[in-house]
Amino acid sequence: RGNFEKSEWCWQQSLRLDPHFPDVHANLARVAWRRGQTQRATQLFLRQLRETPGDIDTLLDLGRLLAELGRHAESGEKFRRVLEINPSDAGAHHHLGELSLLAGHLDAASAELNQAIRLEPDRPGLHLALAQVAHRRGQFESARTHVAAELELPRHTPAQTLAIAQLLIELRLPQPAVDLLTPLLEAAPKREPAGEHDDESAIRPAAPALSRSATGWLYRGVARMLQNRFDEGIADCRRAYRLDPRYLLATQNLALASLTKGRLTAAAVWIRRARSIRPDDPQIRLLAARLWRANVRAAIVRLLHRK
Repeated sequence: RGNFEKSEWCWQQSLRLDPHFPDVHANLARVAWRRGQTQRATQLFLRQLRETPGDIDTLLDLGRLLAELGRHAESGEKFRRVLEINPSDAGAHHHLGELSLLAGHLDAASAELNQAIRLEPDRPGLHLALAQVAHRRGQFESARTHVAAELELPRHTPAQTLAIAQLLIELRLPQPAVDLLTPLLEAAPKREPAGEHDDESAIRPAAPALSRSATGWLYRGVARMLQNRFDEGIADCRRAYRLDPRYLLATQNLALASLTKGRLTAAAVWIRRARSIRPDDPQIRLLAARLWRANVRAAIVRLLHRK
């Protein structure tokens, strides 16, 4: 239920009554992870493995946590250890495939992911990862086929939903992205618990601490802009900006949308805000140059009208 403090207290009582109670350190680690206490969670997982070295669930969770922390070599070591114990573990193949994808080793990623899908065809996230591999290779029809198969599967976590939506946008499929994101945004809490982690399959590189809600609003805004629904897209991107005023992509897209609609004053405001976040960003320089050209054209038009 998200009551992590009470959950930890209960597990601590179990530990006090029986220092060897099964999985107690692993469960304390999972609570610490959900609370954003990643260093403590790592130590608790390692303590659990000292007591039960072949605990596959703990090895998988520790591997996922290490991957989230950017410690990819150590993460891969845990997943390979799982496969030494059980070569048919689809989760370990899945995670190794995603690590290879992050490293840009597309052949290795494809091999691991295809092995995982042979072992567990309905595992959420596998078709998504294969779609990402295909997209990176420029095989866009294959990517669309895999993402369509992913959309048929149930039980996606919010993080997976956002990753699917991002890929749909990159594949220029805005309506499925809007359809996917709208229920997630309607169900999202106004504020997310700090350190929330509920993604059981996707491995991602370290990223800025943006709320899922802000990312969801941004993605839906971009999808609506691709549909030429600029006013709705701008409204969504503004929601993302209000949730996280340091969200560079939100300010960039608001500047771009304002330029596209000819709202030059608003575009100047968003470009100025984007520069305050990252002054040397090349995309911001391109937007500023586009704004300058638009202002010059507008000035010429005004001058001609006076004549």
